[in-house]
Amino acid sequence: MTSIKTMVTDLISADALDLILYPTEQCNFRCTYCYEDFSIGRMTEDVQLAVKRLISQQARNVKLLTLAWFGGEPMVARDIMLDVARHAAACASQSGTKLKGIVTTNGYFLTPKIMADFVALGHDHFQVSLDGFGEDHDNTRKLISGGGTFARIWRNLLDLRSTDLQFKVTLRLHLTRTNLASIELLLSKLAEASFRSDKRFVVLFKIVNQLADAPAADTAVLSRSEAPAVLEQMRALASGLDLDVAEPDQIKVCYASRPNSVAIRATGKLQKCTVMLNDSANDVGELMPDGTLRLEPKKMLPWMEGILTEDPSSLACPAGAISKARVASKHRTIPIEVV
Repeated sequence: MTSIKTMVTDLISADALDLILYPTEQCNFRCTYCYEDFSIGRMTEDVQLAVKRLISQQARNVKLLTLAWFGGEPMVARDIMLDVARHAAACASQSGTKLKGIVTTNGYFLTPKIMADFVALGHDHFQVSLDGFGEDHDNTRKLISGGGTFARIWRNLLDLRSTDLQFKVTLRLHLTRTNLASIELLLSKLAEASFRSDKRFVVLFKIVNQLADAPAADTAVLSRSEAPAVLEQMRALASGLDLDVAEPDQIKVCYASRPNSVAIRATGKLQKCTVMLNDSANDVGELMPDGTLRLEPKKMLPWMEGILTEDPSSLACPAGAISKARVASKHRTIPIEVV
């Protein structure tokens, strides 16, 4: 088992750089539990150029460059994604750097043709979220118009399974108190459709957390006490169906804990966490026009707490540690010396 000390040593390696990129912060879905406000649109041309300059500079300095695309729904702006990815692939080829592309997507646009375009540019890791089978998924993962999304995503997955493209699709299955029977049905349908014999697809179970300011009434969130047993039950069921199941990390390390990971918003703002979008504690700097990162050390430091202390909880969720510290500071007593 990897020790925390070994994990921390790996985290501070200067041989890798992880860039989380928002080509757009708009989305074609309106999921009932989403925490985003969609107030920002496409990445501006100036920011796109700055991202390319950053990639040109860093491709010469690191052994591994990871582009992790986020949103919104990043594939709403796949023209930006492909343009930057082409640039990154060319830079990586020229410098001998390994390029890894990861896309977090709702799967609505993930056709074989689009998959082929990305795979050709070293982008072969995708994560697609599902909330159940059929209407149960559609109840929470809706189009802006209110229409359903499952049928199209399912068609895309079946079409991808029929290709010989080399990729890895993580099916992120969201669990709530009310959709467990539907998730079980989805697992059986995946097995029936031969996904169990295809190692390009892996199942990952995640408990839905209500992060929106205004919780949706129809999202029945599992409690902390319920979650472990439900996760164990679902993993056992999926394994029994011979589906490839992603195992939880023994030591959980959030991307935001990593010193070599930074998120670049569509505006060029630099952040560490993809959830605390409107929290000033998450604003750690700015991408400059010349492609350099202007980072604020004092604002970066709290995100490094887990690295400095080797504390498992801070490594797993630095945002949570920052929030707890903020609450504690409000109630901290300050000793006053009376002369």
